[in-house]
Amino acid sequence: MVYFNSTIATIHMIHENDTHKYISILEISNQLARILIPATVYLCIILVTGVIGNIIVLIVYGFRVRKTAYTILILILAALDLITCLFGVPYHILSVVHPLMFVWNGFCKSVSFILRLTTMSSALVVNVIAYDRYRKICRPFQRQLSLTHIKIACFVVITVSVILSTPVLIMYGSTAGETDIANLTGTVCFISQEFSGTLFHQTYSGLIFLLFIVLLIFMISMYINVGRRILRLRAFTHKPEISASETVLKEFRDLNTMNMPQQKTQRDESETHISMAPKRQNQDICYHSSANSATLQDKPDCDTTVDISNKDKDEITNELVDQNIQLDSCSSISKTISIIVESDFRIQNDSKYSNTNLETKKLKKRLRVTLMLFVITTVFIISFLPYLTTAIVGSLNSEIWKKMSDAELVIYGLLQRTYLISSMSNPIVYWFLDKQFRSELCIMFGLLCPWC
Repeated sequence: MVYFNSTIATIHMIHENDTHKYISILEISNQLARILIPATVYLCIILVTGVIGNIIVLIVYGFRVRKTAYTILILILAALDLITCLFGVPYHILSVVHPLMFVWNGFCKSVSFILRLTTMSSALVVNVIAYDRYRKICRPFQRQLSLTHIKIACFVVITVSVILSTPVLIMYGSTAGETDIANLTGTVCFISQEFSGTLFHQTYSGLIFLLFIVLLIFMISMYINVGRRILRLRAFTHKPEISASETVLKEFRDLNTMNMPQQKTQRDESETHISMAPKRQNQDICYHSSANSATLQDKPDCDTTVDISNKDKDEITNELVDQNIQLDSCSSISKTISIIVESDFRIQNDSKYSNTNLETKKLKKRLRVTLMLFVITTVFIISFLPYLTTAIVGSLNSEIWKKMSDAELVIYGLLQRTYLISSMSNPIVYWFLDKQFRSELCIMFGLLCPWC
């Protein structure tokens, strides 16, 4: 209704400022179409770019990329954008080329329904994307949305959008409006006069507006939490080397602490095994060679006690020689065990670091995908806000558009159609932010990809 009021106001301006007397509605419509030529060029660019870009997105993500939760959401969003470009953009082109002669009632009803359906579905899908990113980043160890969950969510989204868009088939159509110029009557695609301003129309418009506000608040809250989490992760990754070195030192200390009681236990057992023979009433005498004592002090892990009861000197000497051989063997075994333990520890550390690198790569990919989907959501919100703002302002004050100049009318015509920008911009976002999409696209067309 706002656009119709502004169109009638422009007709009055043309009639007052032009000495030519219009004798048919066709002349007035053609004059208005010439004013809106920039809007026509803008719509043609969106039509060509959006159709080609979204077809490429459907091919790449549909046939050349592994299916994941976010790729399914991208496919649904690309399909909705393609429908918008194929049906919605030609409708808008007709509305600016024949602004006062939109006489195709069936086309008006069906395309108005399709536009409302795709717009609402896109808004709900980007909310599912926001929730999926929230689960991936803020709740990574909890249950995530699977492919089945995503498919069910998309089915629910389409069903709810169809139900909420059905009233458009009843209310919208080719509507006549008096121009007050030589009793000429124009025809536009808008709400029928029998429904305009009724309680049903106001209730429906209020419900749709409230739904979009709730969805907008939900998206913003999800991405605020995601942003906070990403900032914490970046702050943590600034000190990876220090954390790694501290972890290694701690594990070395723990390993030494675990080995110490084992060595003590082994020493006690060997002392018990090689210790004195059963005591006699007389005191046992242990002889220790001074040369052997110096050698034994360098090897504290092995026992040095020899039982010499009822043994002559030669036997004692032979036993001490054997004991030295055992000490050398003990030292070699100790060194070998130490080498094996250290090697095993290094292998565990290498495995741990490889797992850490894998987790880091997964985290980086997750953050990159989150950034890409966040940009898509932001573009959707920014492109939809001008349309929503003009609709709200026009509903609050219908007189504000009555004194618009030609340039202001062109700007207004563009603002009413800014929500179409997201339909063509998503493929551009995928090209700049998704390395896999860029690589697969270059392979398809046999191009070199310096960014891949």
